[in-house]
Amino acid sequence: RAGDPISARPPAWTRVFFRRVRRHAALATAAVALVAVAGIGVVAWRAWERASDERETAHREQEARMRSEAEARAREERRQRARVAYDRARLHAEPARRIESLSEAVQIDPDWAEAWFERGVQRADLRRHAEAVEDFGRAIALDPAFVYAYYRRADCYRDGLKQLDLARPDYRKVVELDPDSEHGHSAQGILSWLDGSYAEAIPGFDRSLAINPRQPYMWHNRATCRLFL
Repeated sequence: RAGDPISARPPAWTRVFFRRVRRHAALATAAVALVAVAGIGVVAWRAWERASDERETAHREQEARMRSEAEARAREERRQRARVAYDRARLHAEPARRIESLSEAVQIDPDWAEAWFERGVQRADLRRHAEAVEDFGRAIALDPAFVYAYYRRADCYRDGLKQLDLARPDYRKVVELDPDSEHGHSAQGILSWLDGSYAEAIPGFDRSLAINPRQPYMWHNRATCRLFL
């Protein structure tokens, strides 16, 4: 009523309103705290996973490095043992004895292209051309840029086995890999010779002999081509 004193206490509905506000604020604060804790947990979990992955990667890399080093030491040890047999082959005067020592070398170290090649040379000198072709092939498989192995295999195909269709690709490979060497020029001459182009073969033999005149078979090849002119 008009003129009545104002009560110091707020009305009941305001007390209820503020009580609910405080209650919801507490719930909101708790929810925010819970989300924050969950976020920190997710971040910590991801950090732990990254650290675990990094440790595992470092462990695998270390194991791979140790295996690689062990394999390198084993290869070097095999190569040293094979080299003893390889060097012993050079001391023998008989080709058959050389082949025995070189066979020992490739058995000890089957990944040594030079030993396979040298055994092929010795077998070719004994006119064991089919076996020589196999040895040259092993050398080429281990070292695809082994120019002289292609050249000697082509010689075996041409002179020993009379398989000119197999000799030509090897001579072409020699020209492709090393066209300006004595073997490259020689191979160019031989290819022209095999195709019946004797006049075109002679310049290849000339250039090969200019680099290394101590090639009796090259003098023979050039003389033969001149006879056919």
